[in-house]
Amino acid sequence: MTFSVMAVALSCGTLAAIHLDLNSASWVQAQAYPLVVAVSAIIAGRIGLQRFRQRIADTHEERWANRRGAQDSNDLSQPDDSADAQDTDKN
Repeated sequence: MTFSVMAVALSCGTLAAIHLDLNSASWVQAQAYPLVVAVSAIIAGRIGLQRFRQRIADTHEERWANRRGAQDSNDLSQPDDSADAQDTDKN
């Protein structure tokens, strides 16, 4: 549903933007078309923001798992400094 609403909003906004004339004597070209462009932009922006938030929520666990995996691999690849610290304490 949101794909068709987004398509309609973008189409209406584009057509209204092409036909608007702020210096026109006609109220449609001077006032209605800019209003259609603004409403279309708000609708498209809201749908885009909802899609972005949904994608972030959907990939949240996967991103955290990747971070934990990268951190674990960094911990395994680096030498343990605690053993060196214990050796120096004995001397």
